[in-house]
Amino acid sequence: MKYWGEEARGRGKDVILGPSINIKRSPLCGRNFEYMSEDPVLTAAQGVAYIQGVQESDVAACAKHYAVNSQETDRLDVDETVSERALREIYLPAFEAAVQDGGVLSVMGAYNLVNGTKCCEHKQLLDDILRDEYGFDGFVVSDWSAVRDTKASAEVGMDIELSVTPNFDDYYFANPLKKAVEDGDVKESDVDGKVERVIAVMDALHMLGDAHASRKPGRYATLDHAAKALDIARESIVLLKNDAHLLPLDERNMTRLLVIGANADRIHSNGGGSAVIKALHEVSPLLGLNGELGGNVEIEYALGYDAKQINQDESWQEESLENSKGSDAKDVNRARELRDEAVAKARAYAAAGDPVVFIGGLDHEHDLEGRDRTDMRLP
Repeated sequence: MKYWGEEARGRGKDVILGPSINIKRSPLCGRNFEYMSEDPVLTAAQGVAYIQGVQESDVAACAKHYAVNSQETDRLDVDETVSERALREIYLPAFEAAVQDGGVLSVMGAYNLVNGTKCCEHKQLLDDILRDEYGFDGFVVSDWSAVRDTKASAEVGMDIELSVTPNFDDYYFANPLKKAVEDGDVKESDVDGKVERVIAVMDALHMLGDAHASRKPGRYATLDHAAKALDIARESIVLLKNDAHLLPLDERNMTRLLVIGANADRIHSNGGGSAVIKALHEVSPLLGLNGELGGNVEIEYALGYDAKQINQDESWQEESLENSKGSDAKDVNRARELRDEAVAKARAYAAAGDPVVFIGGLDHEHDLEGRDRTDMRLP
């Protein structure tokens, strides 16, 4: 995980808005690809490792989304009714570990409500549990536009308001907060506490005064980082079965190969919402096969199924501040045509003794911030 911290420092960043340690409670959640596990203990262990690795590089990690944030449907205003036992046994252990074992320097307040109160206004979550019980002394930052009431958020341990719209002076923690202090509606000491926590994190990251000279430098898009990413990808592969020792394919005995599936010709770093990765180099399976087999094997590609591709632009963040249900529109005829074409080609290859590789699964048309899936089916 230290490589992530080095990459952030190399890009001049001070905070990584992760790890995402919400519990996977529904298989339909659009952000499950970001989350660690449905198991609180496993999520805590992975989150702590992430935090410690990132913060080695003088970059703050940010444990999110605090708390009980496990769906994208109506994420801006859904009210999660949770018993104290469920809160303590399922949803909070990873955050507790992030603070007490990981030493996380920042935490992000979630969009949703918990038991009738917005997370970014929640005294029990932000003050009683996070600060008093867990001993958290870093800063709490809001999810984008999750602060909706100046006084309510100013009087609890919410320190920084984030959003994506350009009217910065109008943010609840900008001119409205200044006016609330001047009018006596918010205590100046509450604002002082927020400032102190931000400065404390800056100090921990060696950003202040002469300490800046000793701050660790970053490294961005290096060959050893790419090699580590490749190692992780290789270690993540699970071979379910290998009848008749079919794998690995022997390129010396191949003259042609059929590759089927939309994900064969896709990269995935550039989608999914705020988990997007600005990768300088990502190899799709089809490109990798062509590069590995060179000119000795003829590779034919068939899409195989109807899979639309989302190309997100900069406007997606502002659009994400509106609740979205997504679209279920499907071109059934197009899907059937693509399937029948691919099956016919696969049968022809198989009859001739030539291999067929299918690359399917989900993508960021289906796993996407701001929208849950409508069913469990694959494309």
